[in-house]
Amino acid sequence: MKNQSLIFALVFIFFALIMNAQVNMNPDPNGDPWWSGDGVLPTPEEMAMIPELVLTPESQSLDLLYKVYNNEHIFFPPIFLQQGSSCVHAAEIGYNFTYEINRARNVAAGNWTTNKDNCYHHLFTYNFVNNGSGSSYTSYTGGFRIIKENGCPTYEVYNDPALTSPDKYKYWMTDYSKYNEGMANQIYEYNWIYFNTA
Repeated sequence: MKNQSLIFALVFIFFALIMNAQVNMNPDPNGDPWWSGDGVLPTPEEMAMIPELVLTPESQSLDLLYKVYNNEHIFFPPIFLQQGSSCVHAAEIGYNFTYEINRARNVAAGNWTTNKDNCYHHLFTYNFVNNGSGSSYTSYTGGFRIIKENGCPTYEVYNDPALTSPDKYKYWMTDYSKYNEGMANQIYEYNWIYFNTA
């Protein structure tokens, strides 16, 4: 129901950094890979459609903390192993969206395994734009665009045995009621913010 849905703004910080290859960041060569790497920069036309975040004078006068450990907050989910080349969606949906919607609702994130409450699966958005392949790199903001228009179901609503199969990158959930439930988890907008280190 519309009055039960929570719509909020996410801030997308645009880094002009292009990484040309995925790199295994795990220091244990025998351990599961920790992939870091490719996402596709939005086109100039896509960037033109994303509004810049203009800070109020009050916000501009605030001193920012030197560092923040989001994992010390109940809203942030535990680190998980992203699947395939879904790094953009793991970051945007699995971490950023999960944290921000939980913070806005003041609820704790689950742990992805025994407690999936208030977690959001990154393959929900990735599978809409990956051409059925786990090796497709996608545009930054791709996940945000989808949940702005269509919302995002919770992990439990989206979860399906198909997500453990070799065809997991082709899985789209079925059932109108599941998509309708996801509409309660939308964002109002996302923005870019300019910064420099000088």
